[in-house]
Amino acid sequence: MTSRASVHGTTWRLLAAVVVGGGLAVVGPYVGGVGAQSSSCVGDCDQNGAVDAVELLGGVELILGGWPPGRCDAFDRDGDQVVKVDELLAAIAAAASDCAPPTPTPPISVCGGLVSSVPVLCDFEIVPNPVAASGASQLAFGVADLEGDIDTICLGIAPRGVEPGLFCGSVPPAGVIINVMTQLPAVPNTLPVGDYTAALEVGDQAGHVSNRVSTDFAVVDVPP
Repeated sequence: MTSRASVHGTTWRLLAAVVVGGGLAVVGPYVGGVGAQSSSCVGDCDQNGAVDAVELLGGVELILGGWPPGRCDAFDRDGDQVVKVDELLAAIAAAASDCAPPTPTPPISVCGGLVSSVPVLCDFEIVPNPVAASGASQLAFGVADLEGDIDTICLGIAPRGVEPGLFCGSVPPAGVIINVMTQLPAVPNTLPVGDYTAALEVGDQAGHVSNRVSTDFAVVDVPP
């Protein structure tokens, strides 16, 4: 019969691998993927926060060579001292939007859909499976969170057919977008031979709780 102590021991060992290792920041959070924003309004020659028709006509003149270089640096967004068609088009877009910055677009999540403020887990598994009784195992899963403010990770292991109770630990938030498939450090197995279910859940500083993911695995007695 599987003892509760052995199950809890393995649970805490796996959980500690995350907590002691520095939290989900150690999984290599995905940085970027949000729509770029210009630091200034392209074509706003007088820096009044708007692009008017006179400025747009000036941009055309810059392309055609009718304005001397440096007449309006606001058109030269890449700083190459040449105003190009794409820069004029950016100025036209700025005029139409009253210089409002573009709305950032969240990246596609490794778990499907767009990365959101509510953390999402997916593809959870114990590696390897089966686990050798005298071997070690790792947690592998996908995780996505827009703010990167995950500060709690909860893990539970129970004999197969029993709903795992979760044990939670605090982890330092990554502080940047998390959007990765990851595999955490290996932890020595302390479970006896048998069939098990593991469950995983995370929470963030805003109080959001992710979906719970679970996976079945086995511990087997492998001859030396």
